[in-house]
Amino acid sequence: MWLGGTGVCVLQQRPICLSASLAQGYKSEKAYIAAQGPKVNTQDDFWRMVWQEGVAHIVMLTNVKEGNKPKCYEYWPAQGDKLTTEHMEVTGVEEETRAHFVIRTFDLKQTEGSEKRRVKQYHYQSWMDHEVPATTPLVNFWRYVRSRALRTAQAPPLVVHCSAGVGRTGTFIALDIIYDQAQQEAEVNMYNTVDRLRDDRCHMVQNKNQYAFLHEAVVEAYMSGDSRIQMSDMDTVLPHAVTHHTPSDRVDREFETLCKLRDNSTTPTYTTASLEENRAKNRNPKALPNDKHLVYLTQHVKGRNQYINAVYMSTFLQQRGSIMTQLPLQDTLVDFWRLVDGCDVNTIVSIGDVEGKKNMCRYWPKDAGSSMTTGAYTITLKSVISKGDSLNGYTVNVKKDGTSREVRVLHYKDWTGQVADNMADLVHLLTTLHSSHQDRGGKPVIVQCIDGASQSGVVCALWDVISRMTCDAELDVYMAVRQLHTVRPEALTSVEQYRYCYEVAQHFKNSYNVYANT
Repeated sequence: MWLGGTGVCVLQQRPICLSASLAQGYKSEKAYIAAQGPKVNTQDDFWRMVWQEGVAHIVMLTNVKEGNKPKCYEYWPAQGDKLTTEHMEVTGVEEETRAHFVIRTFDLKQTEGSEKRRVKQYHYQSWMDHEVPATTPLVNFWRYVRSRALRTAQAPPLVVHCSAGVGRTGTFIALDIIYDQAQQEAEVNMYNTVDRLRDDRCHMVQNKNQYAFLHEAVVEAYMSGDSRIQMSDMDTVLPHAVTHHTPSDRVDREFETLCKLRDNSTTPTYTTASLEENRAKNRNPKALPNDKHLVYLTQHVKGRNQYINAVYMSTFLQQRGSIMTQLPLQDTLVDFWRLVDGCDVNTIVSIGDVEGKKNMCRYWPKDAGSSMTTGAYTITLKSVISKGDSLNGYTVNVKKDGTSREVRVLHYKDWTGQVADNMADLVHLLTTLHSSHQDRGGKPVIVQCIDGASQSGVVCALWDVISRMTCDAELDVYMAVRQLHTVRPEALTSVEQYRYCYEVAQHFKNSYNVYANT
């Protein structure tokens, strides 16, 4: 496993060698340690290596189990717990969850010493062994790590490990190196980079698919750049970014890049939505759910198939945290409530006013105490609460076969153009969605508009924006919209809507203390 003396030897106490190798960076001899995932009998050695090399950041690219196969020992303690190995003591300080990764903070000390060191672990959970991940979430994770684990000539190496420490590990390290090269030289050499990495450790970037993915990731990372703005800098940056309205301003440049990436992406397939039996169930033939993200109905109804115009979307904090869907047609009303039932939904966001409009279908009763029936479902309106001029909250009881559930409907009604008419009420809605994350118990939120894209896309992107501002104190409209486009390319298609996202973010920032205390 060792090549050219790059193995990392743990020198303290009993001398042993881990399955870990020092790897060069763009212009740094010891930028990374590429490692195998620790096993039960090597966790002490792993933490000794972290201590010996002064490591402050660990990137983990495997899950403990994938399928039924163990991939890595859980070598860390839970938040508030302590792990003691033969020579090291590790205390779990904090754990933060994002849609695709977890950030853990540890205090590390030797069992025979008093000095404590703080170590961060960034655990990406959406990349299976020998496979390639979705490009945008991985690039988002890589940027997150890069912004926290700053690499300088004096910085200790970054530990990167997966299961074997070669495929996923090598791909992640190669992305980091090649991006540095692109930034400095405006050109890249992927072959030479991977070849050099393999001099440091065998089989880095393990297969052709990972090598092809590396090209996609580098293109996305380089074209996207760093689109984050710290909240503390927003008052300085945004007036110039949002109000100039010229092709060279930040908003227009970012949106142009988003459109290029969207248009050059692999064309989605709409096989299921385009079937003859499903065509009449779609309101807008240009807003179809692609096969990769399509939600299938699981509640059986005689004479109905599993199709509904709906897609899963990740929120900032949760994979499949939302479902974007269209306003039901009269013929698909029962399918909408099958969706609520089958996905165990307890929160629905409804956008737009349906009263008195042709071909509109209201799917909950108008008056408190009244009921409506569709198929086996009886929906009863229990209460209505006004949350603003444009925002109402409804509590409905959904009954089927003797069992019932309570569902909350948040109805934002005033959206007559490309953007919402009442920004304050929209921000109220967004902060409610973010703050109620724990209360929902991991259940997805349905975000419904006329076609499941036009307004729902803006809301889902802004929900991501508000959550990132709240959790990480930074603004990244670009990444929110980029991730939206990978699922619903038909959503948020105008620079006016994109600019509006920045304006809403500024409104939220100005009102931050108000919303944080409600």
